[in-house]
Amino acid sequence: MTDGPKFRVLEGGTPPSSPGDGEPFLFAQHGDNVGRWVPIVGDRVTIGRSRSNDVVLLDESVTRVHASIIDRDGQLVIRDEGGTNGTFVNDRRVEEAPLSHGDLVRVGRSIMKFCSGEDSERIYHEEIYRLATTDGLTGVYNRRYFMDVAERELARSRRDALPLALLMLDLDHLQRVNDRSGFTVGDHVLRHVARLTRDRFVPPAVVGRVGGEAFAVMLPGAELDAARSAAEHLRAAIEDVPFAGEARRVAVTVSVGVATLGPEVADLAALVGRAEEHLGEAKRLGRNRVVSD
Repeated sequence: MTDGPKFRVLEGGTPPSSPGDGEPFLFAQHGDNVGRWVPIVGDRVTIGRSRSNDVVLLDESVTRVHASIIDRDGQLVIRDEGGTNGTFVNDRRVEEAPLSHGDLVRVGRSIMKFCSGEDSERIYHEEIYRLATTDGLTGVYNRRYFMDVAERELARSRRDALPLALLMLDLDHLQRVNDRSGFTVGDHVLRHVARLTRDRFVPPAVVGRVGGEAFAVMLPGAELDAARSAAEHLRAAIEDVPFAGEARRVAVTVSVGVATLGPEVADLAALVGRAEEHLGEAKRLGRNRVVSD
């Protein structure tokens, strides 16, 4: 395949505004090509570090020709081509796997969403909106959107005299994981913690990634005791479910700070500040613990 835009980190033209109708494509959600797309055209599309590939990922954890997407009797299939760090579909390492709409393909530190050819332009613009509101690595809200939602929830709680709680959590010693096992494993750990957090807190709770290894949970309607209990259950769940990496299991813990809305909390910045103070205290006391108002 030689036609169509390519993912490029350092050079290359600007991709068209949206894919053509009926054209399947990969949409970059995380990595150096966020927001870019590449059509899947022809019998074979290659992914790798070499500039001769159709999808070029200039990432040291990516092999020269890392993976390929092939058309097998009308079914698109992704095949690992011997990439050192493997090829993943929906966080599962694969040698070869069929692709379905919505599948997340991970090569090195890049995450690409496979989008089918049905109503491609609409899907593309939905992905652009999703990209503007969510964190590409973990799938929870990004910091900007989380803070926007948190501002609205705080205003509503003030207006209706409802309780509100904020959890700030930070992974303990993630840098050690990165140093020992590499940033790819560290990214998997972040996704693992985000998934456990998202599964435990359903709407109207709001979950966001607000820093490199920091997450926040807004709990509308939660009193202090309920928020503190929820934080403790989350902390214990993360400790009890280590990340099962390719080579070995990685122990993961988090420290959590909990703050609630009260008369002395003037605005969102003050609420965040109190939760961060408690988070700092949790770390000073030895980590893997919850500190609250």
